[in-house]
Amino acid sequence: MSTKQNSTKTYKAPMVITSFSTEPFERVTIELVSYSDITNDYNKYILTLQDDLTGFVQAYPIQDKQATTVTKSLLIFCQHYGVPKRFHSDQGTEFLNSVIKQLTKLLGSNHTVSTAYHPQTNGSLERFHATLRDHIRMYHKRNQSNWDQIVPFAVMCHMRCNSLVTNRSLYSLKANDDYTTHDYLRDLNERLKVSRDIARQNVESMNEKAKERYDSNIKNISKFKVMLKVRNPNNLNRLWDGLHVIVRIGFNENFITQKFEKRPNSACKSLKTIA
Repeated sequence: MSTKQNSTKTYKAPMVITSFSTEPFERVTIELVSYSDITNDYNKYILTLQDDLTGFVQAYPIQDKQATTVTKSLLIFCQHYGVPKRFHSDQGTEFLNSVIKQLTKLLGSNHTVSTAYHPQTNGSLERFHATLRDHIRMYHKRNQSNWDQIVPFAVMCHMRCNSLVTNRSLYSLKANDDYTTHDYLRDLNERLKVSRDIARQNVESMNEKAKERYDSNIKNISKFKVMLKVRNPNNLNRLWDGLHVIVRIGFNENFITQKFEKRPNSACKSLKTIA
């Protein structure tokens, strides 16, 4: 009786090193994480997928854990990164159903499950869930309805960090090339500079051609009459006032004119050239 009432000491068995993948996407673990707050897009869960060998991970916010919803995210993953040889999950009903079974059959993949009540089987993915929650928690207090928008950035930060096991970034193990935003921005700036130079040259060329077409129809005039347009003329008044004489050319090609009259002290006016 006392044995049933008192807690007993737990004895641990020796650890058994389980088999692991020898190539990328040989086994991809999938799992669902739920959050108490529903976002503006009605998302409440995150479907996470992790490659067993490289640790490459992706996360997709979803509204519910129906089999059809999970299947759509799995198809997006396979579309972007390829079909794994084997999907591995727990024994949740969102994974053990006819829809997932048909999907893996169509994709030519297999599906295995973990031991019941033994999350240690997916320990690496569980650790990523803790990291993901830490990232979301930092911004969750500011806006509790948009945590699903933080997920892609949290995944990108996690993928860029070097793994303690492999001492390589997860991007480099998946694509055999380190993902660096600095290289991308440098290349983007160089491409933008080239594009702007080409656009500038095209504009200059078009301006020269337009000038050439326009100048081909002009006539050289050596003698002309200088008249000033009357501001706000009435219907019966004349539109032009003149004649005027150009006295001098001022700053910025302003013509200083003087009305041609017999009186020697007539007022001078400034006439701006029209380019």
